[in-house]
Amino acid sequence: FSIHVDKKEASEETFRALEAYAQIKEGVVLVPDSERVSMAWGGFSIVQGTLNAISTAFSTKFPFHYAITLSGQTYPLTSVEKLREGIAKHPYGSNFVSCTKEPTSPSFHSWHY
Repeated sequence: FSIHVDKKEASEETFRALEAYAQIKEGVVLVPDSERVSMAWGGFSIVQGTLNAISTAFSTKFPFHYAITLSGQTYPLTSVEKLREGIAKHPYGSNFVSCTKEPTSPSFHSWHY
């Protein structure tokens, strides 16, 4: 697990607790404090935090084949084992992201406030 914790002051206790946990739990790494981002809903900071977590994952010695992005609001309701079983049922390299282009003919007011 590569974990990015919001840089906001209110998140410091969570960061310190996870930092201690990562010291004793193999396979858990935190984005370094110097690379943490203060997250703003709907802003690019969410993308940057995700990219920093992926970069941290690549810098570890732990091999992985898939990245699953989760937030505090989108955590899985199943075990890691069940996630692995589900992914293993698909060919290596499968993409589980889907995209629907909507609206197809947006009105002027859809994109201008």
